Amino acid sequence: MKGLLDYVEQIIKLDERPAFKLSEYRLATGQTYLFHQHEFHALPGVAHDLTDEDGPIWLAVERLKRNDPPKPSETLAPWLELSPDPERTPQARAYILKTLSKPECDELVASEQVRAEDRAESFAQDDKGRFDVRLRLEDRPEISLEAETYITSKWLPWSLIELPRRRSIGLYQKTHSRQWVGLIGTILLRRASDQPTPPATSPSCGLKPRLADLGYAVPRAR
Repeated sequence: MKGLLDYVEQIIKLDERPAFKLSEYRLATGQTYLFHQHEFHALPGVAHDLTDEDGPIWLAVERLKRNDPPKPSETLAPWLELSPDPERTPQARAYILKTLSKPECDELVASEQVRAEDRAESFAQDDKGRFDVRLRLEDRPEISLEAETYITSKWLPWSLIELPRRRSIGLYQKTHSRQWVGLIGTILLRRASDQPTPPATSPSCGLKPRLADLGYAVPRAR
């Protein structure tokens, strides 16, 4: 009874209508907490249907860290638009700009590594007497080949491993958001039931079923 009264008190403080169905519950941000077991099947750091000394645990989420993509070589790095997002395939830039001395610029033009029209005297105050040079990717097939090799042999394997890892991280962040952690008396997960939701007590990455005959699940500290 005390727990129920505490729950009602928190609802009043939040000035929101009590939620009696999981689909009705919203945080102040509008975020919902509706989980389906198939959504995190085989995700790294995620386990469910566990049991420990305190009883059954429906869901446990490990705190994982993001892994950065593999670093390209020093030669390739300036040419590559590389994002930490495993869903964004790296793109090779069509050109890069460099500021060089006149002898360096003349040497590149003489060796046909830079087109004569792709050089111009720099207007920067600190670069007087130097030249801004445009280096084109189309004139450097070895860079294109290195970029393709990097993507297929290094970036793609990283992406395939990192994508499910990011999903696990997103799940952890969702179940550990500041709004949720600070909200006493909130149920994040329960089985399909239209019965009123009882108060929870201690949010964490483990969700421990309680009052199993009513089909409720409540968060429990791990």
